[in-house]
Amino acid sequence: MKAKEKLLVKTAKELNKVCKPDPKIDLEGTKEELITGIKEVVVLIEEGDKFSEEVQAVIDEVLAEVAAEAEEEEDEDVPEPPKADKKKDKKEDKKADKKKVAAPAVEEDDDDEEEDASLYASVKAASKLAELKAIVTANKDFKKLAKILDTFKNPFILKKAMTDILEEADPSIVVKKAEAAAAKKPVKDPNAPAKKNPFKKEPGVLSLQETADKLLADKADAKTILKTFVALYKERKSITDEKFVQGRADIYMKIAKKGKE
Repeated sequence: MKAKEKLLVKTAKELNKVCKPDPKIDLEGTKEELITGIKEVVVLIEEGDKFSEEVQAVIDEVLAEVAAEAEEEEDEDVPEPPKADKKKDKKEDKKADKKKVAAPAVEEDDDDEEEDASLYASVKAASKLAELKAIVTANKDFKKLAKILDTFKNPFILKKAMTDILEEADPSIVVKKAEAAAAKKPVKDPNAPAKKNPFKKEPGVLSLQETADKLLADKADAKTILKTFVALYKERKSITDEKFVQGRADIYMKIAKKGKE
């Protein structure tokens, strides 16, 4: 996600106003927490909901990322987590340090520090939920976290819990906070006006993504694709900016192509 934090805050504000999630996205959270909140709430967007142009661009990018992540997680096997190289030639060390009694203890401390640094780096480098879960399973540092591993559906929440533990926070407190965060899901405000189900298709009406899928299947050329989306955006969203529509059409077509790979 390349959007700046200021734009993410603006996106979160508009999503809170239009979608009325309960709880709302925390506008004072970190950049990662803002992205997490936005990803959870975009599923509540319905056709006809309107956003500013720059916010709509962020929403489209998030939707593309969510679609891509979902496909990757379904298709990929759980990867082996990187392991720290703890093996050393003990025989050579023993010969070289016969007269040094304290040396082995110092080297052991160094090994522990190297192992911790390597594990921390592995956690920071991991971005997918499957990667993080594999690291939790393979390392005793996360023993308490492993007991509630199935409750995690969001990689950002799991990664934060893992880094907190590695930064020597109390594992019991971290686990309690992580459980609460993992169980917290945005739901519609019960007092908000009722809206139709965004996943319920009206007979004979294709969504914008279904339109892109059909255009791809029909091997439509670029001119036909643009013409189709211009007509749809004008009819459904009252948007006539051709440059803006071209950008949205490109995103929908990319998602369609990924679905065929």
